[in-house]
Amino acid sequence: MSINNWHNQIDLPHTQTTRINHQTVHRCSSASPISRRNRDSWSLPHFASSTLHKPVNNNIYLINTPMRTLALLSLSPPSTERFRNSRVDFLFFSRNGAKLDGDFAHCNPTAHVSHLPLTPLLLSLPLFKALSSVPSPHFSPAFSLQKPCYSGHSQNGMGKETANPSCRRSLPHILVASLSSFLFGYHLGVVNETLESISLDLGFSGSTLAEGLVVSTCLGGAFVGSLFSGWIADGVGRRRGFQLCALPMIIGASISATAKDLGTMLLGRFLVGTGMGLGPSVASLYVAEVSPAFVRGTYWSFTQIATCLGLMGALLIGIPAKEIVGWWRVCFWVSAIPAGVLAIFMEFCAESPHWLFKKGRAAEAEAEFEKLLGGLHVKFAMAELSKSNRGDETEAVKLSELLYGRYFRVVFIGSTLFALQQLSGINAIFYFSSTVFKSAGVPSGLANICVGISNLSGSILATILMDKLGRKVLLLGSFSGMAMSMGLQVIAASSYVRDSGALYLSVGGMLLVVLTFSLGAGPVPGILLAEIFPNQIRAKAMAVCMSVHWVINFFVGLLFLRLLEQVGPQVLYTIFATFCFMAVAFVKRNVVETKGKSLQEIEIALLPAE
Repeated sequence: MSINNWHNQIDLPHTQTTRINHQTVHRCSSASPISRRNRDSWSLPHFASSTLHKPVNNNIYLINTPMRTLALLSLSPPSTERFRNSRVDFLFFSRNGAKLDGDFAHCNPTAHVSHLPLTPLLLSLPLFKALSSVPSPHFSPAFSLQKPCYSGHSQNGMGKETANPSCRRSLPHILVASLSSFLFGYHLGVVNETLESISLDLGFSGSTLAEGLVVSTCLGGAFVGSLFSGWIADGVGRRRGFQLCALPMIIGASISATAKDLGTMLLGRFLVGTGMGLGPSVASLYVAEVSPAFVRGTYWSFTQIATCLGLMGALLIGIPAKEIVGWWRVCFWVSAIPAGVLAIFMEFCAESPHWLFKKGRAAEAEAEFEKLLGGLHVKFAMAELSKSNRGDETEAVKLSELLYGRYFRVVFIGSTLFALQQLSGINAIFYFSSTVFKSAGVPSGLANICVGISNLSGSILATILMDKLGRKVLLLGSFSGMAMSMGLQVIAASSYVRDSGALYLSVGGMLLVVLTFSLGAGPVPGILLAEIFPNQIRAKAMAVCMSVHWVINFFVGLLFLRLLEQVGPQVLYTIFATFCFMAVAFVKRNVVETKGKSLQEIEIALLPAE
């Protein structure tokens, strides 16, 4: 039991003082909770002949022990509007008889708290270990709104515990799930090097519309897959969702590899696209729901790294396509291997406990928590899920509920964030970097390798920074950097810069766009949206937002080359830079920080009461 449950267990009238019966006090482990014996008798671990005071304020408990007085404050919103964004446990003590005041003066405590000797007995209690080094001689809170309430201890998305769970249990499940992101990246980049060879072999060389269709048909399929991803993920679960994502990728890649004409190629690309649309939505849900909060951002960055590796793999495998006839078919066949591995290995991975609990399968959810967390963390995880269950989880969520009313704000934030991500022009760079670099006189193979390295470097940095700086800071820095990098592209395309100067600016600007994108605008939206959506609507809301993502992605891929020909690079990159600046303004105004917070805390902060 965590401290913030005391007021649910200790139901004393206001101002009543109860003497703990000496006979009922027993020696027990430091992890044991306070338990009720009878109306006037309590068992308090390690404290003999202690007096428990419950002042007029419901949230403050004072424990007088022979060793001095200890004060504990438990606060759970919305009991206090001032701390509406936090649901945490507090433990305060003072030295030299300082008064409990300061930021918590509104609680109106009247007692003074004496120095608390940190004896070996007290130090055996987990909460005291975190406070033994507080240096201030005055009242000091061991908490800030940006950090867990006690150092070295964490709140995680699956419960509260006095120590962070080991990553060794949950990491293998995340790595298997990241295969879907690898496939996503691979199919985004597989036509980059091979498009010219495909068009020659299938007889549509020179047609920019046909080339655009080879790229965009995949994105159209992704729209269809993402549109139904929420209902699939809620219907069959996250684990089966990954397996259903792999199936059309295997079939579609096989059809594309054996295509003899444009129509067959488009069919294969469409099927691959349905898997691409399903994969990111399920991955966002899965990572958010099986990851402890203190590494949730880092875990999600692994999926972005996997996407980068997929892109780089596609670029490297595609290099011989211009030299070896029919090599592009090998490139499609290769993608079936990781898809098969994903389908098989996911059979041995944990199902999302959040989904199981939502379906009323609490025992199975607890078993999955045992796989992911183990030990005492499991009971805290289950308590957190029980606390978040408002009794409406079994009710069907209608699409209209996502588009207006109570859920509109979070869905609007998510959809707009994904729209601005795509309107920044990043995927146009990924799809057509070979063509753009070729026009600048840079060998496409070298250019694509540089793009891949930039993307991977930024993703690795994001892994380090995601749970240190937070989501919002990375988004602001990323979109700002992209806007300035697009500005370099605009300058390179102007008449003021010529020859080698334009070449360096063009290549450097494009690489900086990729680097800054992968620092925040790329990895953050996927995990941020899975965090801000309440459990009841999480899967379906992700489906709506991902559908917006793929619709815009489709038109960017379809129209980029044509716009590049008609309006020129200077105007086009100016448009992209403008959208990046719009994204900065939107993020600053609407996005909340979710770093280190449990999914339930985020839900309480964002979702208005019914």
